[in-house]
Order: sequence, then structure tokens, then C-alpha cells
Amino acid sequence: MNTQQELKKALVAACSKNISERLNNINARFRSIEEARNNESKSSAGDKHETGRAMMQLEEENLSVQLKETSLLKNRLARIDLSQTQGTIGLGSLVYTDRGKYFFAIGLGKILLEEEPYFCISLEAPIGALMQGKKEGETVIFNGRTIRILAIH
Repeated sequence: MNTQQELKKALVAACSKNISERLNNINARFRSIEEARNNESKSSAGDKHETGRAMMQLEEENLSVQLKETSLLKNRLARIDLSQTQGTIGLGSLVYTDRGKYFFAIGLGKILLEEEPYFCISLEAPIGALMQGKKEGETVIFNGRTIRILAIH
């Protein structure tokens, strides 16, 4: 990557791809439930039929929650202003530490860009909450380990 700006754009693109894959998966599962409901015929074993419908309803409710959460992640990612550089860690910060590279956006965990690991985390995550508002040169202690902030972009 040529610049930190391009790197941040690539990180956002990787996060966006992950969200799109999640949304596609959720929508495919919704379609599968709908197909199962449409193909299901009323059997003579009424209890079995009702149990199956209840299980489908539960799965739909779970998928609805996942859809809402994933949509919130998508919205948060869209709010990141990559042109803004700040002296403190906040939404959209790319942070280099002596323990790894962090992109403060949404909680996806480790992603690889050009075979380099980056940890995409939210500010609400325990380590994100600790690091939010910190400046270069400061340290935080997370799980008994000291992490020194080397650079913020």
C-alpha cells in the first residue's frame, strides 16, 4: 500500500465485503425458510407440523436479529470519514502498536491485507474502549499486557 489513506480504504473495503457476505448469507437463509414453509404440506401428525413451524419461526426471529445487527455494522462503516486524521484514537483510526495493527471501525477480528494482519475492532470492544482517546506514545494495559501506541493514522 502506498499511503495510510489507501490502506484505510482497503480496510474499509475488506470490512464492507465481509458485511456483504454476511447479508447474502442471512438472505439466503431467509429464502430457505420461505421455501421450506411453502413446500411443507399439512401432515397428519399435527404436533410434528406445528413443531416444525415453530422452529422456522424461531430461526426467522434469530435471522431478523442478525440482519438488524449487520445493518447497524454497515451503517457504522459508512459513517467513517477516512479524510479525517485525528491525534487521538477514534472511529476510523488506523493504529500501530508494539503488539499489532488495529483499525477502529467494526468488530470483525483479524483480517489480512497483503499478508499483513490487522485487527478490525469496534470502539465498544474492551480493548477499543481502553484505547479510545489515547495518543501516540501512550500505553494501555489489556489482559495484563502493556500495549504501546506507536502511531495513529
